[in-house]
Amino acid sequence: LAALLKAKPPQDASLKARLAYLNQLSPYMEWTERTAHGLMPYHLTSLKELYFDFVRAQRDEYEAVADTILSQEPAHRDAIGAKAVCLISRGLRHESEQHFQVMAKIQPDSIYENIIFNDSFYQRLEAQNEAALFSQIPPLIDVASPQFSKKPIIYLSCNYSYYVDFARPLLLSINDVADRPQVHLHVMDASDAELELVKSFCAGLNNSTIAISAERPGVAAKGLMPARCYYHAVRFIRLYQHLKIYQKPLWLMDVDALLHRDPQPMFDSIGTADVAFRARPGRWEPWNQFNASVVGFCPTERSFAYLRLIAAYVDELYRQGAMHWGIDQLAMYAVYEFLKDQGRPPDVHLLNDRAVDYEYYADGFVWCNSGKGKFSQLQHLSDGQSESPDLLKVSYFAALKTYMEKLESS
Repeated sequence: LAALLKAKPPQDASLKARLAYLNQLSPYMEWTERTAHGLMPYHLTSLKELYFDFVRAQRDEYEAVADTILSQEPAHRDAIGAKAVCLISRGLRHESEQHFQVMAKIQPDSIYENIIFNDSFYQRLEAQNEAALFSQIPPLIDVASPQFSKKPIIYLSCNYSYYVDFARPLLLSINDVADRPQVHLHVMDASDAELELVKSFCAGLNNSTIAISAERPGVAAKGLMPARCYYHAVRFIRLYQHLKIYQKPLWLMDVDALLHRDPQPMFDSIGTADVAFRARPGRWEPWNQFNASVVGFCPTERSFAYLRLIAAYVDELYRQGAMHWGIDQLAMYAVYEFLKDQGRPPDVHLLNDRAVDYEYYADGFVWCNSGKGKFSQLQHLSDGQSESPDLLKVSYFAALKTYMEKLESS
């Protein structure tokens, strides 16, 4: 924030420079103001705090500058995008949709194609026959089906290469710190031989009860990004299918994480709520409001309705061949807003900075590690280096190093 304030454009700067400046300034000011008011900067405590609770004047100026630019250049991309996110931040998501549709034409093959707020879209998805709903994705393959107790189940989903690099250390951490954990592991695009390796590894985790399922969409042949989008989004379809099967709380976790301590207190924190996740303040984009790194679903009527509609959203865009990175979080947000308008939203418990922990607190539960830095950490470990490439992640790196050494020794 200090650097941004120092770089403030002069009074005679162009409107476009002012627009770009306000786009960056507003989130940093929001996070700083939240901290000054004793709030978590990056985790909401109430959904009423979404978007810009403290810096509405800057938000309003951002929209006013966008309006002025559009009065002169109606096709200006950044101004259209600014108008769209300002409308949605004021609770006018239906009005924002036409601007997002223009953005989709300006930037084809982008997440803008996935932004749908039209009520009729969700009503059509809700009316669809469930047997036909997921008929276009590959069938589930049952690899291992142990009996689960009534305890919550940690749900992990990834392709085989992510299983090797990230899920194995995560599984070791779960096995080490959790009290007799129950895990469902879903592996995509693994061969029979690779699934046997998965079974063998999981069987060796004696403290854990692990179910394993698989599917073979074959999306790797389409390129890295289409494959990543499939793996990240379709896991919500599989989560819905397994919530129906198990009828027990399921806690989805990104596999590029480590469990730092027994998660039972985090599981208990959901109380009587239907769903738990982290929501983020000071973000412009509708796909960055709700965070999908840790999400808990209880087997309640409203939780089922919420997750089914998220899964149907993903399924519809998969059929259209239009899935983009961020669709999972976009679906979480858009479906929630639709259900809220209908008077039947799920009751949400918001996870704090100890549950979804990017600072690596001693009392944190899930130590998350998103972004490109995770690959440089793996490279450092494979090169035999003992220091973290990112000083902010020393504790995470040390824990990851311990688990990677365990994997090497076995």
